[in-house]
Amino acid sequence: MALKNYLVSVIMPVYNAEKTLGQAVESVLKQTLHDFELILVDDGSTDNSQQLLQKIAITDSRVRIFYNKTNLGLMETLNVGISHASTPLIARIDSDDEMLPTRLEKQFHYLQK
Repeated sequence: MALKNYLVSVIMPVYNAEKTLGQAVESVLKQTLHDFELILVDDGSTDNSQQLLQKIAITDSRVRIFYNKTNLGLMETLNVGISHASTPLIARIDSDDEMLPTRLEKQFHYLQK
């Protein structure tokens, strides 16, 4: 399946984030800039994060999920996400954080200037 030409790749590392993951992902999917992909990389979670990721993946075609077989740590997990990004513009968010609705739009337009 060919990837769409997105403007921004958003990378979210995930590790044992079942309590905050849904809200973090929702804040990304509700962005005013819609032309992005969300790359979620599970870093060997031992809670229900992987099951939540599977449910999230079927809700939005912009979501792509990857799994580390073992816990690699934050930097390596971010590198895994970057290696799967289809755009040169990368935004990142942690799985216990939230994006304001206009974040990507403002950052994209700023970078275009």
